[in-house]
Amino acid sequence: MKSNLFYSYRKITIILLTILFSQLLQAQKAITLEEAINSAREKNRSILIANQQIKSAQADYNKSLGIILPQLNLSYTALATNDPLNAFGFTLQQQQVTMASFDPNALNNPERTEHYVSQIQVLQPLINVDGVFGRKAAKNVLDARSSMATHTENQTLLEVKKVYGQLQLMYQLVEVYKSAEKAILEHKKIASNFFNQGFLKKNDLLEIEIHVTDIQNQLQNAEKLVQDTSAYLNFLMGTEALISLKPTEELILNTEKVNLNNQLSTERSDLKATQYGLTAQKNMYESSKMKFVPNINAFAHFNWTDDEFLKTHSDSYMLGIRMSWDIFKGFQNIGEVQKQKAALKIAELNLDTYLTYSQMELETAKRQFINAENKLQLTLLGKNHSEEALTIRKNRFNQGLEKTADLLQAETVFLQKQMEYLQAIFEYNFTISQLKFIQNQ
Repeated sequence: MKSNLFYSYRKITIILLTILFSQLLQAQKAITLEEAINSAREKNRSILIANQQIKSAQADYNKSLGIILPQLNLSYTALATNDPLNAFGFTLQQQQVTMASFDPNALNNPERTEHYVSQIQVLQPLINVDGVFGRKAAKNVLDARSSMATHTENQTLLEVKKVYGQLQLMYQLVEVYKSAEKAILEHKKIASNFFNQGFLKKNDLLEIEIHVTDIQNQLQNAEKLVQDTSAYLNFLMGTEALISLKPTEELILNTEKVNLNNQLSTERSDLKATQYGLTAQKNMYESSKMKFVPNINAFAHFNWTDDEFLKTHSDSYMLGIRMSWDIFKGFQNIGEVQKQKAALKIAELNLDTYLTYSQMELETAKRQFINAENKLQLTLLGKNHSEEALTIRKNRFNQGLEKTADLLQAETVFLQKQMEYLQAIFEYNFTISQLKFIQNQ
């Protein structure tokens, strides 16, 4: 009875595992680098945020049109009073004054007087020098945000290329481990035959079994890294479902020519953004100084008044030009100038620091490329030599002429050299992409 239950449980488990495995296969999605890049352009959150920051800066720039365009205000006011002065004034504005209105008793003790005013106010800026510089600063900020958004996109796409390459590397490492597992299982089979025939000691067979366990453990770790890298690529692409991604092409060496003589380009988007930021701060500094200059604005008021609701018995207007000059505002303007001057100095230092760092970054990338190129050649040589050594030891082991420990050591070295070579390819390819990014190519 217990045996039947065990076999039933085992059968159900196998069916469930088969269904789960088939679902995992269905969830895996093959993807090209171009598809990953296009998805990141459309859905990456950092890029979307940068685009919204452009819209915010555009709105600020649009707001600065207030120094050019007129302001129009429409209002309707309803009042009621028995105050002598206001009551007579309202009657006068309504153009309803008669001789009876000058009766001292009526003037001193007016009845309830209602007053309804429809008014249109127009303000036309004429000369606002501080606002002109403020508008220039807003335009500089808009340009800086646009350039920075371009840089954010380029930087994100560089990261996509890097992670896509890492995913290619992880999948190929899995294949390397599977190949190593297959090879060591064959050695184990041969070793078992030798052991059964009395040609091999028990400890030699145990060494192979331990090596099999190590390889299988490393294979599981590599498969986990595949899923982790796939999840990160999903995040960069902005996809909601964490589908297991698989590159459509294998990791291959980039044979593109690299020019190490190219200098740092000031046209790079992040450098341009920093330069725009400095120019914006200069304009803000000038704007603060221009607050000591008078502002001149034209205005117009058009009024319709009556003592009845929504009626317009009388109308009037007032036109004028106003010059205002804040000669002293309790040290506010002076303090603002000092603040903007300090901010300008900070912006200058930030630009100089960023340029110096970018130049250092370029030189570092050049050295990394040279190092990656040398590493690529050395790891290829090591891989070829270790493969040749392993082949010799395999043949000797199959003939019973080689120690188990020596064969396992050769297997381990070859596995290590294979991984080092694949890692070197990835690093070489990425240094090319990084160098092109820094050189604005």
